[in-house]
Amino acid sequence: MNTRKTEMQKNKFTMTIKRKLIISLLALLIIPTLTVGFMSYNKAANEIDKSTLASATESVKVLDQILSNSLEPKMADAYYFANKIDRTSYSGDKKEEAINSLKEYYALHPEIVAIYVGTEKGEMLRAPAKQYDPGYDPRKRPWYTFAMENKGDTVITEPYLGASTGSVLVTVAQTVKDGSGVIAIDLNMDAIKESADDIKIGKKGYPFVVSVEGNYIVHPTEPAGKKSKMFTHSMLGKDHAIHSFKYKEQSKKLTFVTNKITGWKIVGLMDVSEAKDQAKPILYTTLIVVGIFIVIGVLISYMTVLSITKPLKALAELTDKVSKGDLTEKFDNGRGDEIGLLGKSFNTMIDSLRDLIRHVSEKSHALASSSEQLNASSEQNNSATEQVATAIQQVAAGTEKQTDMAAESAHVVREMSTGLVSILENAENVSRTSVEAAEIVKSGEGAITHSIQQMTNIHDTVNDLGRVVHTLGERSHEISKIIDVISEIAGQTNLLALNAAIEAARAGEQGKGFAVVADEVRKLAEQSAKATETIRSLISSIQVETGAAVDAMNKGTDEVEKGITVVNEAGISFKKIQEFVDAVSSQIQNVAASVQQMNRGTEQVVEMVTGMDEISQKTAHETQEVSAATEEQLASMQEIAASAESLANMAEELQDSISSFKI
Repeated sequence: MNTRKTEMQKNKFTMTIKRKLIISLLALLIIPTLTVGFMSYNKAANEIDKSTLASATESVKVLDQILSNSLEPKMADAYYFANKIDRTSYSGDKKEEAINSLKEYYALHPEIVAIYVGTEKGEMLRAPAKQYDPGYDPRKRPWYTFAMENKGDTVITEPYLGASTGSVLVTVAQTVKDGSGVIAIDLNMDAIKESADDIKIGKKGYPFVVSVEGNYIVHPTEPAGKKSKMFTHSMLGKDHAIHSFKYKEQSKKLTFVTNKITGWKIVGLMDVSEAKDQAKPILYTTLIVVGIFIVIGVLISYMTVLSITKPLKALAELTDKVSKGDLTEKFDNGRGDEIGLLGKSFNTMIDSLRDLIRHVSEKSHALASSSEQLNASSEQNNSATEQVATAIQQVAAGTEKQTDMAAESAHVVREMSTGLVSILENAENVSRTSVEAAEIVKSGEGAITHSIQQMTNIHDTVNDLGRVVHTLGERSHEISKIIDVISEIAGQTNLLALNAAIEAARAGEQGKGFAVVADEVRKLAEQSAKATETIRSLISSIQVETGAAVDAMNKGTDEVEKGITVVNEAGISFKKIQEFVDAVSSQIQNVAASVQQMNRGTEQVVEMVTGMDEISQKTAHETQEVSAATEEQLASMQEIAASAESLANMAEELQDSISSFKI
């Protein structure tokens, strides 16, 4: 009773064909349906995600174009003013003209905060006018230093907060044409922020702008200048990318491009959850459809399984009788499906089994005698196989030694190849160095030639100057002679004036007027004499200095001639050095080419030795496999001998078993 109850419980939990078919059919129904639904949901979510990402990318490109359109005209304007203004524009009428030009530009461009020029002297020309603090120096401002570091180029500063407006500003700057100052235009970024605020990416996404340093420039919630946590250093180094990440425990995705003018990152941010939320109706519809199909599938599966399992149960009962040795029963079923074919095949199997048992009974007698003969043959094969196994083991040992020698040869050749590669690298380095040395020597020879020319020019100039100074000395001697004549005339005039005064005194009243004239002539003669002495003193000094200059010129001429001689000798030395360096460079290049040929030959040897090593290893491995196979064959022969003996016993047992069948 207990045994029957246990069997019933065991059957209760046994996976019957009925249960397996029901489970399989339901699995075939549920799994594809759920898979299709899940894939449809994911596909829809992905398509929505791609669409949103494409929209974000397009929005980013639009914002990038807006930024470029805002900056390019200002860069062109800065270039215009930079080529119009120079240091003459900082004073006088031109200063007023320059300030008026700045005012006119400011009035025509309401989008700018100011336009101004900072000069090399620390002055400011600005529109609109502004009173600066006493310590303000434009030369220390970032826009001035940045422009001076990039002379001739239009530069754009990092964004900053304007002190008066509180808005985000950038400065477009360029050095003026003579480098005496910097023209700068402060541009308000409010228009870019308004454009960014008008762009929506999905429901929760938005665009923003980040500087080269990773600081926010335009952002709907974050203040300008704050460091962005969404960007890593590696992302800042890329021109454009799409990046997925988590921010505040939410999945985000962003796409960005790099503005070609400023290097700023124009970013479009989107919320990944939006795509999944929009695809949820597809998921709900899929679940409802799956539920309906499951109910219908269960009913159809049950009816189908019942039509299969009922005849199978009858066939199982008949099979149980056959298993007990009753081969007289037949399966009676008129179905034309696979189960009917199974029944016919079962009946055919019974007939074949009946014939087989008769045939086995006849052959079992012959099997017993054949097994005895097989046992004797297996013993002979066993002895021969032992001899073959011994010979194979000796071959395997020799092959292993050959493999070791081939591996050692390959190692030595590889070391030679490594050494040749190092020699080749050193030869190439020396070759490059010698070529560079030849170029440097050639440049030095040109410099020596130029120096010789310059020394010759200096020598000619010094000779010309010496001739001029010598002529000047001769002219000073002539002036001295003229001054002696003037001095003699002044003395004679003074003597004549004295005689005239004496004659006038003798004449009395009638000679008073003549006496006055004579006295004036005497005074003029004395003044002329004094002036003549002064001139004579100056001329003497000039003659002394001229003589010293002539001596210095002569010495300079001698030194220049010596310098020309030394430089000529240096030029000859440089030519010899160049010839030597060219010869060494050619020899080193030949050595490098030879080493390269040796290296290629060594590489071929390495490949050949490596191939020999691989073949030796393969041969050793195959020899070991043959040895193992021989040992296995020996064991198999021993097993065959044992099996032959066992087979004879089994033949007798088979005769006993066949006798239990009812045919």
